Amino acid sequence: MAFNHTTIILCAGMYRSGSTWLFNAVRLCQAGTLPNLTGYPPRIKPGVNIVKLHEYDNDLKNKADFIFTTYRSMEDTKASMVRSKEVALEGFTGKGEVERFDQLFDEYMMYVINSDLVIHYDRIMNDPVSQVVRIASILGVEVNATKIANELKELRPPEEGWDPVTFLHQNHFTSR
Repeated sequence: MAFNHTTIILCAGMYRSGSTWLFNAVRLCQAGTLPNLTGYPPRIKPGVNIVKLHEYDNDLKNKADFIFTTYRSMEDTKASMVRSKEVALEGFTGKGEVERFDQLFDEYMMYVINSDLVIHYDRIMNDPVSQVVRIASILGVEVNATKIANELKELRPPEEGWDPVTFLHQNHFTSR
């Protein structure tokens, strides 16, 4: 689909739910538009803007042309956060951490109920080609879904810092 105005595509998800995969799938589906890639807080520019975020922003949600979200069970998300050393296991027993996680989940659900597409983490892992097809269909673009899925599979995080195009950082897991 050719966009002739400022278009905002939100890629939202809980931590460790595949939201960076989703962001990159949308980015590759929109590669011909030379999209503006932005995290949070977003820096919206004329043209296509792909925004990756975990935080809830009601104003941005209301301005978005498309909202894509990823989902992963709370237990799997917490386990992944512990494995990636983002949170110590005992961190989930403290009242403040549990409340913070619950608040993030409640905010995330505000994206889900307004989402054009919700993709479960297991579908990303088990059938990425079909998920790219679903994304492209909603965006109204024709893509080679197999090629994009293969490109996504080959993405690697940098050894230090984060990549300003893929938004991968050294703490991301990949399929290898």
